[in-house]
Amino acid sequence: MLTEKEQDIIRRWNEFYLQPRQGTVHEQRIRLVDYFQEFNRDQPEVGAYHEAVQLKQGLRADIAVPKGKAPFPIVIYIHGGAWTLGSPATTHRKLIKQFAEGGYLTIAPDYRLAPENPFPAGFDDCIFTAQWAAENAPRYGGDPQRMAMGGDSAGGNFTAAVLPALANRGPRFKAAILVYGAFDFAGLVKRAHEAAERLGRAYL
Repeated sequence: MLTEKEQDIIRRWNEFYLQPRQGTVHEQRIRLVDYFQEFNRDQPEVGAYHEAVQLKQGLRADIAVPKGKAPFPIVIYIHGGAWTLGSPATTHRKLIKQFAEGGYLTIAPDYRLAPENPFPAGFDDCIFTAQWAAENAPRYGGDPQRMAMGGDSAGGNFTAAVLPALANRGPRFKAAILVYGAFDFAGLVKRAHEAAERLGRAYL
């Protein structure tokens, strides 16, 4: 049974993503930030919240530290947004804090977005975040022996790509959290073509 808070999260996501995609990517980013201002109210209390921590030149992350006694298990959470929208600070801050409220040191990278930074820029940033966490999370009370990575939509896709890439070189992860990840690109293209053909026949 979903809680009222969880039902509200799902409702807001569905409302936003059912809206027509109009305007430039920049304009869509502005609308997304405006939409999530209300969603990000009433955030959970956590032990500490470090905003825009520099992991390397050009890559920052938000880090939420739980209350309680360290060491904490670690979650690296990668936000979604079709690889072009969103950030830890705008669309996912409340979710990041909810992980921390549950006892997880949560690291959310503000990876580079397309189209300004096409693949593999965002993927490389997620790889670096994983390596950074293994070395530096203990400074925030994290336990590198208990790490999970996850994300929604594009973030789920990055997670599914990053973990196999790190399998041989490390760091190792205990779990993956794949929230409606974008995986079936062949099917997506096929469905888009079929939809376009149906619309074309109906219109012409």
